[in-house]
Formats: sequence, structure tokens, C-alpha cells
Amino acid sequence: MSGHPLANHSPSNFDSIFRTAFNAYKNRTGHDITSHPLAAWLKTCDSPDAILAVLRAQVDEFDRSRRDDERLTKWLNPTVNVLYAFSATLGEGVGLVFSPAKVIFTGFGVLLLASKDVAASHDVLIDIFERIENFFKRLGAYTEVPQTTAMTDVIVKIMVEVLSIFAIATKEIRQGRAKKFVKKLVKGVGFQVEGVNKVVQGVDGKVDGVYERVQVVDERVKGVDERVHGVGEGLQCVDYKVQAVDDRVKQVTSFDVILRNWISPPDPSINYNTACGAHHEAGSGKSILSSVIIRDIEDICNAGFASMAYFYFDFKDTAKQDSRALVSSLLIQLSDQSDTYCDILHDLYSTHRRGSVQPNDDALTQCLKTMLVSLGQTPIYVILDCG
Repeated sequence: MSGHPLANHSPSNFDSIFRTAFNAYKNRTGHDITSHPLAAWLKTCDSPDAILAVLRAQVDEFDRSRRDDERLTKWLNPTVNVLYAFSATLGEGVGLVFSPAKVIFTGFGVLLLASKDVAASHDVLIDIFERIENFFKRLGAYTEVPQTTAMTDVIVKIMVEVLSIFAIATKEIRQGRAKKFVKKLVKGVGFQVEGVNKVVQGVDGKVDGVYERVQVVDERVKGVDERVHGVGEGLQCVDYKVQAVDDRVKQVTSFDVILRNWISPPDPSINYNTACGAHHEAGSGKSILSSVIIRDIEDICNAGFASMAYFYFDFKDTAKQDSRALVSSLLIQLSDQSDTYCDILHDLYSTHRRGSVQPNDDALTQCLKTMLVSLGQTPIYVILDCG
């Protein structure tokens, strides 16, 4: 059983969620992520491969001295592909100038740029990215199935959470950026110290102050470590939520099969194809009329304003000639379109010893009546045809 179709979402609601996330990023980092040069670059990307090419260039710049590309980039493929697919699914539901997924990818690039000169950030970033990779791999399975209201809400929240994680990490790493430079200065490593000796008088007298600054930086880094730990806990929480959604989808799919086997309705897809024109005499006009009616109502249902169920009484098929076949088919079709209708059918199943007893015709009919008079539901169109 699925929830309401994705079209039921309010575009303005999506806009508000993502704009709030973008503003939160700006408040944390001091930068408008949508106006970052990297955002303009990513905006022109029209495929996951194009996005990956841009992000790998940022990884190469960040990791040039360490050559640990594999650990930094292996998480990119599942993350980019899944976010790109879900962003495409939202489609016109988000009236923003930038795709939310591309803004998140910009946040990743900005984080790498902020971390380029901070040695201590390298392992921390890899840990964060590997955690993100783990649950996005699991989410990849849902890019192949129609999205429901509940699942889409989870995806939007995860996209916002990932951007928030990038914002926090960027802010904290920027605050600790001086550590690597200070350590080089104290140890007298390379040409940087030579340059300081040439332009700064009395550099020896400043070294004592540098040691004091190192102690301050170390304290701040400890604070960063504690906050990064909090980020890790946030990622774990998101992971648990994804696992719960995964388990729920499996449970619902399994129960859907059980209900279908229990009341054994005729195949509604065959009924639909027949009602759209098959088996009518040429020239009667009935085929065209049936097809037009069904398709017009389908448009209303796809917009989230109604539910529809159809049945074709086929005089050539004994399985499609009685009222029980009609009612059982309508029950399954309606329960596929609404959680409320699904719960009503589940109650019928539970009151018949969880499927060990077949419902009689009166019980099936009463179940259908309950669906038809349910409060708070959209109108129901029931289309019957015969031939």
C-alpha cells in the first residue's frame, strides 16, 4: 500500500524548507551558498557524471599533498546519484533557482576548500563522508520505485540535514584553520619561516606568543572535536530513521501480497486495458467514450484530488462476472491509494483470524461501504463497464 502520490506535496512547503536550510547555512558560515562560484559551476551540470567531475576536481585540490583520493571519492558516486535522482523526482515541486541537491554538492565543495590547509581535518572529513555514504547507499533502492508522501518527507529532511552537517563542519574547521600554520612557524619548517625572518623584526621575541596561541588553538580544537562528535551522532540518528523507513517499506510490501492472495481479486490492469477500448465493436463509439472518461479521471487522481477504481465485467471470463470479483478488486485498488483505506482492509483481515478465514460477500461489501463514507478522504470514482 502506498501513501498519497508525490503530487500531493505543496511546492511552497518545499520552497520554505529548503530556503530555511540555505539561510541556516549562511548564518553558520557567513556565506550565501547559492551565490558561491562553485554553485554557478554546478548549476550548468545536467547529469550525475558532470557533477562528479566538478566535485572530483575539488577533491584533487584538497588532497593534492596526501594522495588519498580513493577514500575521499568512493562515497561520492552513491551520494551524487541518489541525491540527483531524488532532486529530479521533486521536479517542479521546488520552485528554487538552484536544485537543492546541487546546493548540497556546493556545500561539500566549500567544506573541502575550507579544509585544504587544515591537516587535522583530513581524517575527520573522511569519517563524515563515509557515514554519509553508508545511508545513501541504502537509499539508492528507493530511486527505482514511485515516491510516497512519507518517503519524500524523509528524503527532504535528510537533504537538509546533510547541508546542515556541511555547514557545521565548515564553520568549525575554519575556526581551527590556524593550527597547521602555527605548527610550521614554531618548528621553523620550509620557506615560510625564511619569509617571516626577512620581513618581521624580532621574530624570536614573538615565538613565545606563538606557543601561547598554540595552547589556545588546541583548546578550540578540543571543542571542535566535541562538536564533530555531535555531528556523528546526528548522522547516526538519520541512519536509524532510514533503517526504519526501509523496514516499514518491506513490511508494507509483504502485507500487500498477503492481502491480494487472501481475497484474490481479478487483475485490475487487465480490466483497465479492456475498459480503454478492447472487446468493443468497431464504430460503436463506446470504446472511445470509455477511454476518454478513464483518462480524464486519471488526470484528476494524479493531481491528488480524487481516487479511482475500475472493473470490467467480461462475459468471456467467469472470474469477472460476479459481485464478489467486483468488490474484491475495488477494495485492493482503493487500499493502494490511501493509508486510511489500507487500514480499513487490514481491519477486515484481522477480524477474520488474520486471513485464516475467507470473508463472505456481506463482509466484503461492508468493508467497501466503510471506505466510501470515510471522512477526510478525496472523492472516489468507481468506473464499471461490461462486454
